[in-house]
Amino acid sequence: MIPPLTEGQQSTLSCTAPGLCSGSDPEITWTWRGAGEKDSHIPGNITDFRTENLTAVTWRHSSTLTFNSSAEHHGTNISCKVSFTNNITTEETVTLNVAFFPRILSSSGCEVQSGVLTCVCISEGIPLPTIQWPLLKNHAEYSVMTNMSHHTVNISVTVSVKDHNYPTVECVSSSDVGEEKRNLTIKNKDFKPEDGPCAVLPWAVVAVVSLIVNVICIILLILLWNIRKKVKPNQEDRTYMSLQKTDLSPEYDVIAQTLN
Repeated sequence: MIPPLTEGQQSTLSCTAPGLCSGSDPEITWTWRGAGEKDSHIPGNITDFRTENLTAVTWRHSSTLTFNSSAEHHGTNISCKVSFTNNITTEETVTLNVAFFPRILSSSGCEVQSGVLTCVCISEGIPLPTIQWPLLKNHAEYSVMTNMSHHTVNISVTVSVKDHNYPTVECVSSSDVGEEKRNLTIKNKDFKPEDGPCAVLPWAVVAVVSLIVNVICIILLILLWNIRKKVKPNQEDRTYMSLQKTDLSPEYDVIAQTLN
């Protein structure tokens, strides 16, 4: 016996041995199997074995399994196996259906291009959730496209917007189990990198580099000027030498006459 299962709530399953039994008590075991997995015992759960006296010689044996339901249990198979003496066994397997809260997937989002806003909201849940767009209350003309598969719903909405002054759009996913809201960020497809701050950056770098180069050149010119000034002295600092003819002795006069 399986009651309705809801995510986050404690659930109790019951398994009763068939017929009215006598003799030794049977062994009742619980196993579960996920998609493509082998049978395994359910870990971390509480089991309780009970015996009910029907007559003086017959009893009814049953077992209960208590666990906290989660979305991971949805779609899995659970088996109850009753083993009597002399290798007499019987088993029954059922598939669990767990109702779980709507979840808006991270692949949801919005983008605007040429004045047209397109938003996609993807949500999963059991039962299948519905999606609402509070934004559409302010618009009369829009288009909506819906796709559903298993426990996932995909709804896209397209609306014409001229001057939108909101950075996000709210998506609301709800079901009988609960509700989730998420603000989807709008990506502007008309925005070009050269229109933003990054386009100014190369020119700013060029201007800074040019300024640094000019400052270095000015400093070098000043240094060279100072060095040249030290190497080339001023007019006042120059030393002049003059040669004057001295009186020649008579010996030099004789030599001079002979040469003539």
